[in-house]
Amino acid sequence: MPKSEWSSRTDDVMDCVEMELDADGNRIPDPETIFRLTSRQYEERKDPRAYYLKGREPTEELDDFLFTHRVQLPHHKPPKFYFGLGLSMEDILAYVARHDIMPTPEDFYSRLKPHERHELVLLDAKRAVAQHLIEKTGVYMHAEITPLDATHDCMIALYDNYDWYCQETSDADEAVLFAMLQAELHV
Repeated sequence: MPKSEWSSRTDDVMDCVEMELDADGNRIPDPETIFRLTSRQYEERKDPRAYYLKGREPTEELDDFLFTHRVQLPHHKPPKFYFGLGLSMEDILAYVARHDIMPTPEDFYSRLKPHERHELVLLDAKRAVAQHLIEKTGVYMHAEITPLDATHDCMIALYDNYDWYCQETSDADEAVLFAMLQAELHV
């Protein structure tokens, strides 16, 4: 690759990051981040999920071009969006405690490192809640979805924009189902 093409690519990448400049307008080197970032950039790096999701809100409807079978284009592959109920991990763990539905035995967790144990407990809790709700409602749900929304930690999803045509129910049935889910989850 010619040097000029490489430098133009790195300049494009560097333009999306704010860096401190010296008196001559040059970037200030930093051993940790290559160049010294501004204080705002350091604050945003502390919570990357909140930074990435800033300004994104849950939506009621998707545009037509985001549905796979509504647009008749041969190679149309939009990003996957889920339709469901956003929850915090506190909601999930409270539901697990209320119904005593944690399936994995404690001796399995004891063999793991603390950070692995934490991740696995949360994953098992999401799966247990989804399975319990499937048994109660008779409707299949996904639970391992991380929503693109900074206010929720996980999501109980009914369908996505790839399988909506065979999973979607009527608005009245969805309203009844969501009322039941909200009553069960206390949200």
